[in-house]
Amino acid sequence: MSEVLLSALIVLVILLPRVVVAQPLPPGSPGEAGMSSEKLAHITEVMQKHIDEKRMAGLCAVAARHGKIVYYEALGAQDLETGVPGKKDTIYRIYSMTKPITSVAVM
Repeated sequence: MSEVLLSALIVLVILLPRVVVAQPLPPGSPGEAGMSSEKLAHITEVMQKHIDEKRMAGLCAVAARHGKIVYYEALGAQDLETGVPGKKDTIYRIYSMTKPITSVAVM
C-alpha cells in the first residue's frame, strides 16, 4: 500500500506544476457570455460612487464567464497622497480577508 501512495505522490509532484501554471483568460463580450452589458456598466457606476464619496481610494473589478473576461475595470487612485491613478495591475492591500479569500479558493 505504501508503494502505491509513494507512486501517487511522485506523479502528483511531477504533474502538479504543469497543471497549476496560470494561463491568462482571453477577453470576450458580455453578450456572448450571456451577461448584460447594462448591468456590468452599473458596477462601474457603483465603484465610482464609492470613490466620489471617499469610501475607497481605488477599486478594480473583473468578471469572467465561460473562460473569458467580460468586464475588467480599474478606477480611482492607488495612492491618495501622490494622486497616482489606479491601474488594472495595481496591487492593493487587503486586511482580514482570510475567510472570503479561502471561500472563493475552495469554490
